[in-house]
Order: sequence, then C-alpha cells, then structure tokens
Amino acid sequence: MALVICPNCGASISDKAISCPKCKASSKVLKINLLSAYVKIWSRAFNFEGTSNRREFWLGFFSLLLMNIFVFLVIELLNQTNNNPFSYNYSGFGGAIIWLICVMHFFGSFLAIFSGTIRRIRDVGKSPYFILWNLIPFVGIPMTLFVCFQQNNNKRFDS
Repeated sequence: MALVICPNCGASISDKAISCPKCKASSKVLKINLLSAYVKIWSRAFNFEGTSNRREFWLGFFSLLLMNIFVFLVIELLNQTNNNPFSYNYSGFGGAIIWLICVMHFFGSFLAIFSGTIRRIRDVGKSPYFILWNLIPFVGIPMTLFVCFQQNNNKRFDS
C-alpha cells in the first residue's frame, strides 16, 4: 500500500482508496453507465455528503427521468380499460400495489435528484446552500443548471 496525494485537497491517502476520507472526492475514475448511475443515485439518495462528478450526476438524472417515464407508462397501461382519464380503476389488489410502487418511485426520485444536486454543487466548489436559489422563480433553476454543467474546479467547499 502506497500513499498518494489527493488531487482535490492535497491530503495523503492510500492508492487503494476509492475516495478521499477528508474531502470525500473520488480518487479513481470509475466507468459508469446508465444502469450503474441509476443504482448509484438510489444508493446515495439519503447521502448529502461528498461529491458527484458531472458524468455521474447527469447519467443518474437521465436514468431517473427514463425510469419515471416508464413508470408513467405502466400507470397508463393499468388505466387503459377506463375511459375517464381522471379516475383510476385498477384491477384488484395487484394493480393497486403496482400503482403504489410507481408513485413511491416517482416521488422518491425527487429526493435522489435533490441530494445528487447538492453533491454536484459541492463538486463544483460552491456552498450546498446554493440550491436555495431554486426558490427564486425564473432565475434559480437556470442558475442551478448552469452550475451543474460546470466542470470540477478542484476547490472544495468545506461545510
């Protein structure tokens, strides 16, 4: 085991470490695809610490978006026998359980994106409180998207 310097904060870490214990930045470039990004964003949904690089964040975002579209299609498939689009008539207990799982996924994905956005903002070097800009109509969301598209500037915000 050899010690190397963390490129983000300058701390000495093991060359076998996946992330720096001080700044929580990833020390290894991991290959990530759409499925692994989906699993990773859900496994870190309640974790507001650390960082998310740009690729991990956007692949996780789009994987959740695609899965929510799929969930919407499942709900509409369950409702296809009903002619009224504003009332849901599910066939039995199984249909209600599937509907409940779909709704839980849809609303749970908001938490996963929220925590991922905070980690992405921290990776760019801004305060996690930057996400409060989203409360300002017509200004906050474009500002947050602009920050999420930026590259890592290797300056960490110490919370």
